[in-house]
Amino acid sequence: MDLLTYLIFGGIILLMLAMSVVLLTGRGAFLISGYNTMGRSQKALYDEKALCRFTGRLLLVISLLLCFIPLGIALEAMWMLACAVALILAVTVAAVIYFNSSTKFFAVQTAAGGVEVFTVKKKINRRIFVILVSVALVFSVGISLLLHYGAKEPVISVTAEGIHIKTLYGLTVEFKEISSITLLYESMAELGVTAGDRVSGYGGIGGTLKGNYKNKTLGEMLLFVSKDSSPTIRIARAGGKDIYISFEDPAKTLEAYGLMR
Repeated sequence: MDLLTYLIFGGIILLMLAMSVVLLTGRGAFLISGYNTMGRSQKALYDEKALCRFTGRLLLVISLLLCFIPLGIALEAMWMLACAVALILAVTVAAVIYFNSSTKFFAVQTAAGGVEVFTVKKKINRRIFVILVSVALVFSVGISLLLHYGAKEPVISVTAEGIHIKTLYGLTVEFKEISSITLLYESMAELGVTAGDRVSGYGGIGGTLKGNYKNKTLGEMLLFVSKDSSPTIRIARAGGKDIYISFEDPAKTLEAYGLMR
C-alpha cells in the first residue's frame, strides 16, 4: 500500500476522532446523519445530549479499530486486518440494536418545560434481531475469509495433466493449451500493472493481485502475483488469457518455474 493510501486512512481516523471528541461533550448533533435532517417536532422526542455522547463513543471505538487496518497491511498480518473489519461490523450492529431497544435516547417536552423520559419501552422484534446478528456474522466471516485466502500465496503443482494453481481464482492449465512458459525479470508493477487494472478478483491489500486484470500494454490476463516482486512467470496460452505468477520470495518463483519446465 502506497504512502497516499496511508495518508487517506490517517485523515479518516483523525477526522473521526475529532468528531467523537465534539460529540462526547454532548454537542455537535449536526454531525449525526439522519438526526440533523429531522424537523423540530421530531428532534424534540430525543434526548440530544445522550444521543450525541452515544454516537461519540461509537465513533471513538470505530476510529481506534480502524487503526489496525493500515497497521495490519503494513505488517502483512491479514489476520489483524480481518479482525478489525469483523469487530467494526459487530460493534456497529450492536450499537444499532442497542439504540433501537433502549429508551434512554427518547424524551418529550412537558407543559412545564421539563424533560420526561418515555415510559413505553421500544422493543426490537426477536426475529429481526436474529436476522441482523446472523447477517453481520456471515458478512464478517465472509470478509475475513476473503482477506485471508486472497492474500495467501498460490500453491503450484505439476502433473501429467498440466499445471495446477491452487488459490483464490485458481485453475488447472492443461499442457495442450500452453504455447510457451517464460521467465520475466520484471515485477508486475514494473510492467505497469496496478490494482486499478482489476476486472474481477482480489487486489491491492498486501501487494497481492489475483484474478482477471486488463491494461493497455498487456491486454487481458490472469494474475497470481506479488506485484512488487520479480522475477515473474508468464504462461502464454493459445486462445486464452496469459497467466502471470510470482511470489514475494524470488526463490519460490524460480522453484515454481523449474517445476513447470
